[in-house]
Amino acid sequence: MRYIVGFYLLLISMALQAQSPLGFQLPDGTKYYEMPFLRESNLIIIPVRINGKGPFNFILDTGSESGIIFDQAILDSVQVELSQTVPIFAMDGIQTAEVLIARNIPVSIDSLGSSLRSMLVLKDNALDIRSILGVDAHGVLGTDFFTRFVVEVDYQNKILKLHEHDTFIPGRKYKKYNLALVDGRPYMSVKLKQFKNTKQWVNLLIDTGASSALFLDHENYDFLELPDETIDYTLGSSLIGLLKGKVGRVDKLTFKGRFKLKNILTSFPEDWKITAQQRDKSVTINRHGTIGADILAKFDVIFDYLNASIYLRKTKEFRKPFRFNRAGFTFIAVGEELDRYVISEIIEGSPAQENEIKVGDEIMAVNGKLVVAYSFSELQSILRGEEGRDLDVIIQRDGKLYRKTFQLKKLI
Repeated sequence: MRYIVGFYLLLISMALQAQSPLGFQLPDGTKYYEMPFLRESNLIIIPVRINGKGPFNFILDTGSESGIIFDQAILDSVQVELSQTVPIFAMDGIQTAEVLIARNIPVSIDSLGSSLRSMLVLKDNALDIRSILGVDAHGVLGTDFFTRFVVEVDYQNKILKLHEHDTFIPGRKYKKYNLALVDGRPYMSVKLKQFKNTKQWVNLLIDTGASSALFLDHENYDFLELPDETIDYTLGSSLIGLLKGKVGRVDKLTFKGRFKLKNILTSFPEDWKITAQQRDKSVTINRHGTIGADILAKFDVIFDYLNASIYLRKTKEFRKPFRFNRAGFTFIAVGEELDRYVISEIIEGSPAQENEIKVGDEIMAVNGKLVVAYSFSELQSILRGEEGRDLDVIIQRDGKLYRKTFQLKKLI
């Protein structure tokens, strides 16, 4: 569970003036274009070329107003205008990174042609996204991609279908909902029911770049109360440090009477650096939180920014419960091939803590298989397995191997 693309760069992105979405085009004679994507932690990752180099893995992120490049080295062979350098400071006032504003970057996507874009560039690979995600990710594509096309996302088959706005017709069983677009980012009103409270309408950012299900801003809105049962947890990483908070559950989330999700795993960030009231020249909206990819992946989703609409259709994933880590440890990927996994956090009171697994232990084998047999997502799924299922883990610590066997336990 990680809020992966929350970089607190919204204010910086305002330095990039609105860009024309034109430049990318469907191939001649086609009404729509299909392209596969890599699905990792329910994020949408597509291949992108920069000045003909690559392909590089870019995350499609409705929560990002601007495109972002994670590593300045990608631009080494590209003649671009670096117009501004912006320092990033942590809460303690220490500078943690620098962000460059780069213009006229030649960006091409599959058979959609090329376009000159302005993007934010993280200097000196300031955020180690590959360790958190378990796959090489080189950047983010934001608002302009979703403005250019009607974007249809099939999470189950890992296919994007791109349509021209004037020829798009939604498929059967889709339900249309209105969006509010503020600085190019989509917001949706849904009905929330917490376990002790009555139902409330809330405005949530629709964020394909947030891998978790739901985030609620309980610090700015008194009616968004913490549940009785929560777990202290690291919710994500950013340029200014770790995003800490609590994880709990809310009772129901209803999309205007049609789709009702229950017992939703919810993140409650502490000291969340977002602006509670979002506004641009035409719209002002109170932001109460975020809907992330763990909810979106339960649907087929169509984004139609030009008509300020989103279409949802249930899939077979809809009724599956929201599961939290039941082993009690999280991990990051390390090594050149990202095929080594190291423990990064231990949850208090969990089976991992009770069995003296420690941060920094390297996972060597799980359930009788060497860890190289598992992808990052596969290993995460194992940790969210059925309560009471045995988990057999071999770890390495200080050059010695230790075997830990325990049962998965429901923690929240």
